[in-house]
Amino acid sequence: MLLAPTLVFILLFIAGPIIYSFILSLYEWRLTEIGRPKNFVLFENYAALLKDHVFWQAMKNTVLFVIGSVGIELMLGFLVALLLWQLPWGKGLANSIILLPMITAPVVVGLLWRYMLDPQFGIVNYALRGILPGEVAWLGDINLALPSVILVDVWQMTPFVVLVLHAGLCSISEEWLEAAKVDGATYWQVVWHVVLPFLKGLIVLVLMLRAMDTYRVFDTIYVLTKGGPGLATETIGIYTYKSGFSFFKMGYAMTLSIVSLALVFVFSIFCIRMMRERD
Repeated sequence: MLLAPTLVFILLFIAGPIIYSFILSLYEWRLTEIGRPKNFVLFENYAALLKDHVFWQAMKNTVLFVIGSVGIELMLGFLVALLLWQLPWGKGLANSIILLPMITAPVVVGLLWRYMLDPQFGIVNYALRGILPGEVAWLGDINLALPSVILVDVWQMTPFVVLVLHAGLCSISEEWLEAAKVDGATYWQVVWHVVLPFLKGLIVLVLMLRAMDTYRVFDTIYVLTKGGPGLATETIGIYTYKSGFSFFKMGYAMTLSIVSLALVFVFSIFCIRMMRERD
């Protein structure tokens, strides 16, 4: 009886929409044909998905975006957290400044970087004027668009990694560090043999949270490129949105949503098992 309200909430607001989305994915239904009966096609949408080259390109872009963003954020965030950990004073001010990008709205971040990366009037090209051969279209070049979007996500979300790992560093026992120094360990040996093993669980947690969050990023990419140029930055989130609200194929959009949910679910189970093995 004590769990009943929570279970009802979960069924209504989590399980309910998922089940309804799966049911809709079994129909061919266009948003412009709301008054007409839906055409039941069973798993034809899923079969069409396997033959859809745009889906596979979006999946490729999404995987590259997740690996690039999360990988850089983990490495950069860990190094920044180490620097903060060693600061003798000013940690509070440094943390406040570092967290500013993370607490900024994604749409604002997208607009900010869209103007900064503008080939004619952007500050990035202006700052690199002596290095670059000319006006570089960071978001308009098919080879530079995805790395540019990754750069924006790294700028915005590295503070989250810093925040979590710095909290973990501050909880390491001073006795362990002193014992390692007495044994003659250098700074980087302490980091490798004491700090990293202690932070392994937190690193896996950050990896899981950031990978799932990066996988579903929509607003920043949509403001920056809307999936272009061509399909260079077309991710699963962008393609799902376009399928539902640009092409009005709601059944197909629900199919994309269910596949995305399944992939995130499998990845989260993998990370949770890693955390349990560590414990």
